[in-house]
Amino acid sequence: MIPVIGCLPRAGSTLLAALLRQNDSIEVTPTGYLLGQVAAMSQAYTNSPARVSWLAQDEARSRFHAAVRGACDGYLAGDGLTIEKGRGWLHWFETIEAAYGAPPNLILPVRDLRGCASSMERAYRRNPEAVGYGGNAPTIAARVSQWIQPAAVPLGRAIAELQDAIQRGVLNRCLVVRYEDLARDPVTELARVYRFLGYEMPPGVHNTGHVEEPVREHDAVHGPIGDHVIPPGPVRYNEPDYRDILGDVADAIVRDNQWFYRVLYPEVLEAQT
Repeated sequence: MIPVIGCLPRAGSTLLAALLRQNDSIEVTPTGYLLGQVAAMSQAYTNSPARVSWLAQDEARSRFHAAVRGACDGYLAGDGLTIEKGRGWLHWFETIEAAYGAPPNLILPVRDLRGCASSMERAYRRNPEAVGYGGNAPTIAARVSQWIQPAAVPLGRAIAELQDAIQRGVLNRCLVVRYEDLARDPVTELARVYRFLGYEMPPGVHNTGHVEEPVREHDAVHGPIGDHVIPPGPVRYNEPDYRDILGDVADAIVRDNQWFYRVLYPEVLEAQT
């Protein structure tokens, strides 16, 4: 299996990784590059004239899948369980499934899109001159529109890939971890993750009263949205502040993304009816 964490930005993947790392038998990579290797191999396979010249295309495809499997196994090798943290795996779900003969164990942290957008807006206000925060957009609505449009990295593309995964029937074979649930009840959500990976959560290993995530990567490389450090302390649930931060834009996010709320946050739509 390939255990992977990653979906929406600002949705708790760093928190989940920090919690899992409290188990000495589990390693979670910093934002990883395995997906880039798989994508490069796929491009090479697709564009290779030598591969196209093979009469036995089934064999060529089988060898490609074996190469993907070997690269993933080598990358994730180590003592205990190594989990890759990164985005984009929904797009490559079927490729990994074909390579292994079984689907990847894909853990998908998600968050109410209003929470994702308000988190990015707060980051923008802390550093409004930073390239990549929609600095040329003069209003909250314009900035949020930039962040959510399908080609935008990291939020918009992740939303688009999630919608595509729902349409392909992939989502119901993954484990969705809602940020709000993780922050409210981290023990229950951790137990769900363990079961999804095929283990039972060991007693006395995880301390949700003190979680710490030291610097593991240069956040500036990821652009101004980079923020992968958790101050030491307990897991806390904070009441959403997107109404204060986004104003009426929060309503527009729900209105324009009803597919998201229908599948992942139906209670939001129910509250509006």
